[in-house]
Amino acid sequence: MTSRHRLAFRLSSALLLGFAGLGGAGCTVTSTVATCGVDNSLACAAGATGETCTGGATPDTTSQTCSIPTTMPDGSDGYCCFAFASSSSTCTPDETVTGCQYPSYGFSCAAGDDPTSLDPSLNCSVPTPSGNEDLFCCQ
Repeated sequence: MTSRHRLAFRLSSALLLGFAGLGGAGCTVTSTVATCGVDNSLACAAGATGETCTGGATPDTTSQTCSIPTTMPDGSDGYCCFAFASSSSTCTPDETVTGCQYPSYGFSCAAGDDPTSLDPSLNCSVPTPSGNEDLFCCQ
């Protein structure tokens, strides 16, 4: 073994023993991976897909809209998501719409438009006017 290899071995051994000592001193190292996945155990409305997310992740909303999250027993977040087709609708998913209860989804639309133009299967609230927009809770 060359002197350089002995030095590397000693450093590796010292680091390994040092980390082992930390573990014995009551320190815990944990890591969280932010992920989302399909979850068929969620009670979503017909046509919606359940997704559970961990680590602060949120579902991809480029082609779907998702409900406000509900906290699952394991601490993850559960969402119900509806896929939507592109259209000329002025409506967009809007997480800032207040008052929507799980599994409802918030939408904002130009006044006079409604989210059923995105997805006819949605069941939406009566619009709440907000400036030049109408706000909806849908499921």
